[in-house]
Amino acid sequence: MVELYGKKNNSSQYGIFRQGIEGGHFPDNFKQYYQLNDCSDSSFYSLTKVAMGELYSRAENVGLATGGYVLFADYNHTGDRFLLAAMVKQKPGYKITGTLDLENLEYIDLSRLYQAARVNFSKYKAHFSPDQEEEINYLSFVSPGGNQTASGYFIHAFGCEKGSPSAKATEAVINGSWDFFTQHDDLKKKAYDFNDTLCQLLDRKVNNKESVKLSDIEHIARQYFPADSADILSEEFLSYLNSEDIGVPSEFIVNKQKLHKMTHVVYNSDDLKLSFDKEDLGSTPSARFYFDAKSETLTISELPVELLDILTKSINN
Repeated sequence: MVELYGKKNNSSQYGIFRQGIEGGHFPDNFKQYYQLNDCSDSSFYSLTKVAMGELYSRAENVGLATGGYVLFADYNHTGDRFLLAAMVKQKPGYKITGTLDLENLEYIDLSRLYQAARVNFSKYKAHFSPDQEEEINYLSFVSPGGNQTASGYFIHAFGCEKGSPSAKATEAVINGSWDFFTQHDDLKKKAYDFNDTLCQLLDRKVNNKESVKLSDIEHIARQYFPADSADILSEEFLSYLNSEDIGVPSEFIVNKQKLHKMTHVVYNSDDLKLSFDKEDLGSTPSARFYFDAKSETLTISELPVELLDILTKSINN
């Protein structure tokens, strides 16, 4: 279950607990559990009973809720402590008997997480630190379709609420993608091209007022992966972006201001304002924005007609 979390088809959203009545009983009970100096089996069991009570009360009025088996775990992974609640389902299958006949078989599907919620203890602590100026998403959850489907009762039962990761996610997906490509020898040369394609995708999503999904990013990334290792790299790429360290959610709204800042050279002062696409900047005279470090000059070519008219009129006046 731990290894499945954040992998393809199990990508997570990031957020925090809901506050007040809407969050239900689980967030306050988790806080009490978190504050224990020595978590015993009985305290862990008590917390899971609260969670199951919330699950039952949320699911009983959802006609299409199918339920399943719920796994709870308090564990350490890659140096961090987590609390995980994950739902798995029993599915029908078949087995071949010794006489080569087919026989019905019920089994627990451990190939995917149907719903899950996970709390990162260290980020939970940092979130409530008085010195913390920026909101930290300490909670992540996996749920197909989020709270818009019958399975939404699961994330509501644990008081999950999406954070506001627009600017963070926009920055993380660009920086995280760059790091992934430059860390792989067979992808390094394609890093610039992919970064350009990724930014074009994000820009289209902004203009169309659409959210971007990790599956959208995977689709364009596959164009740059070697054919014989595309599936493996795709899996690694999605897991890397959706990991706790990078924190790109499975779906998010692109932040227009953050995208512009990351794709443009921007400078503002009392007597000078500049903003242009980084792709147009170069250190050779052929670049549209030619920067000569020795002479400390910036030469701009291919000026728009409207700007030429303004400059001409300004000189003449």
